[in-house]
Amino acid sequence: MVFRPWAPNAPSATARNANNVPKVKLDLFMKIKLSGDRQLELSRFEEEELDITSKSPALYFSALAMFVASLGRCTYATLAVYGDRQDIDPENIRMKLTWQFAENPTRYEKIVMDIFWEQLPDSRIKAAQRVAHHCTIHNTIHDCVEIETKVFNVPR
Repeated sequence: MVFRPWAPNAPSATARNANNVPKVKLDLFMKIKLSGDRQLELSRFEEEELDITSKSPALYFSALAMFVASLGRCTYATLAVYGDRQDIDPENIRMKLTWQFAENPTRYEKIVMDIFWEQLPDSRIKAAQRVAHHCTIHNTIHDCVEIETKVFNVPR
């Protein structure tokens, strides 16, 4: 599924097909891969459109998965500002997010966010982990949802 958040009749210099949909390469979309019942992977954060895929037809991009993806995207924005200030390219950051639910009422209990940033020097890992905790969504939910954040400077 590809999500296109633009107005379909908006003027644009982009070539369009017969259905008035811009002709773009698929690799220009932010990638969201549903890799399990309660797991997703994110990459290519700078793109304006979404490419949502899943390992199984049984997996779909629900509102609950969208919420977790929003936490990942918000965290990326915070890390990108940090990377720019430290002259560390954030373009290839990738994330794997998993979550657990509590019951009565059903709600998020824990979200684990593994962040993979190859260009990050060893000396900056702890700082990047602290920075990741400053996104607005994290600040909004940290009192009621356990969020475990780990930063790695190895490929994912």
